[in-house]
Parts: sequence; C-alpha cells; structure tokens
Amino acid sequence: MNFILIFLKGLNNLYDFKKKHPEADLDPFLKMSSQYFQNYIERGLKNIEREREGRAPQSEPTGKAFCQNPQIRPFVRTHR
Repeated sequence: MNFILIFLKGLNNLYDFKKKHPEADLDPFLKMSSQYFQNYIERGLKNIEREREGRAPQSEPTGKAFCQNPQIRPFVRTHR
C-alpha cells in the first residue's frame, strides 16, 4: 500500500473517531504539528464529510498536495 492510501485511510479513521467521540479535543495533538499539516487535516476531514454526504469535495482528496510539500516529499520518496 502506498503512502497516500495509508494517509487517506488514517484520515478516514480520524473522521470516524471524531464522529463517534465528538467530545474528544484533538487540538492539543494537532498543535504539535506544522500549520501546513493542521490545515491539510482540517481540509481532508471537511472533504470526507462532503463526500459522505454525497457532495463533491472542495479540494483534491488524493493527498497530492500533501506529497508536494518539500518538507514531506523526501519522506514519500524513501518510504514508497
């Protein structure tokens, strides 16, 4: 399984977790990561919600934008 599919599966798992546990505060965990990653997670969760409601996502759900980040790209290349 490639990195993008693993990431998207994790994002879907996070979405499901947030639905089951709306009281859970994920901000302390997200604050430990970069602003870019925080924004990516929030956009991804919104897109999953839109897709599950039958609406088109607002941005690309494939993870390509995430993998184009120069800080992430070396990790993606070495762990495929």
